[in-house]
Amino acid sequence: MRKTLKRNLSYDDRNHLYYVSLYCDGEDGRRVRRTRTYPTMEQAEQVIAEYRRAQLLGGMSTPKDVFVEDWLRYWMDELIKPNCEETTCHGYENILNTHMIPSLGRLYVQDLTPVRVQQYYGELRKKGLANNTIRKHHVLLHAALGAAVRQGIVGANVTCLVTPPAREAPQHRFYDSSQLRMLFRASEGTPLEVAVKLAGCLGLRRSEICGLKWRNVDLKRGVLTVCEVRTAVSGRALEKAPKSYASERRLAFGGSEDLEALLKRLYRDWERRRKQDPKTPRATSPSTRRESLISRTFCASASRSSSPCRVSRRSRSTDCATALRASPTARMCRCSASRRRWGTAQHP
Repeated sequence: MRKTLKRNLSYDDRNHLYYVSLYCDGEDGRRVRRTRTYPTMEQAEQVIAEYRRAQLLGGMSTPKDVFVEDWLRYWMDELIKPNCEETTCHGYENILNTHMIPSLGRLYVQDLTPVRVQQYYGELRKKGLANNTIRKHHVLLHAALGAAVRQGIVGANVTCLVTPPAREAPQHRFYDSSQLRMLFRASEGTPLEVAVKLAGCLGLRRSEICGLKWRNVDLKRGVLTVCEVRTAVSGRALEKAPKSYASERRLAFGGSEDLEALLKRLYRDWERRRKQDPKTPRATSPSTRRESLISRTFCASASRSSSPCRVSRRSRSTDCATALRASPTARMCRCSASRRRWGTAQHP
């Protein structure tokens, strides 16, 4: 059965072939739809990319035929995806597919006016989007049209003549000491305990909690190293190095008795399970390094609890982030530079 994967591309799971359908100029001057098959998705996407490049830059049709949708997808495929993180590309594609292309996609790039772009921002405001979110749309469209100017598709960037919404200062709400103690007591003995205490005591972000591994926790010196993060992209886990150099840091937890005792207890529990089951790998073995501290804790707690170990993705009432549900088969992040910088943690 043939299933559509995206525009111009489908897959036949019976023949195990990728089908690319493109419009070309026929002998009589009319547009003809032609379909070809390819054994791999990479070959099919390469053909589609070459077709779009020729279409945009004067091959199969003249630049006056460039729709906003075609240019945005070309800009994403050729300029953004090769140079940006997968999480950044995922965020851009959400904006394009959810809002920008449905509203502006069928306009020609040359026909896009400042008035129409300003109306687009108004449409987003009516949908309930915040000013700071609309500004992200403005930045994305400005960058895409700037690339169109540099490649000769349009003569000017119309977003330079548009007034984006005013920037709103973010408002944060924090737990005080009594509320934090109440939260710690409520989380004791639950799968969330380690995530809540890491966030509350050390201020770790959600992705940093999910990416923390035992090899980055030095129980002897009471120090942990933040050098890997774990997030979700399109429903799957993604491990990578932190976004900026400043995010890679060492934090001491020796002054927090509750957190220190919790981490040592969790490590002792793991060592005890390892002795009971010889097949269980050590915390410093390669197979164990692929698992985050949080996933190991959740899996151990799941065997003792009937409730599913699902963790909230966002906490709106506190700055303490919680964790995504982690998988014990998570991939290991290749942040060798971070390991060289901070070294390897030692365990008692």
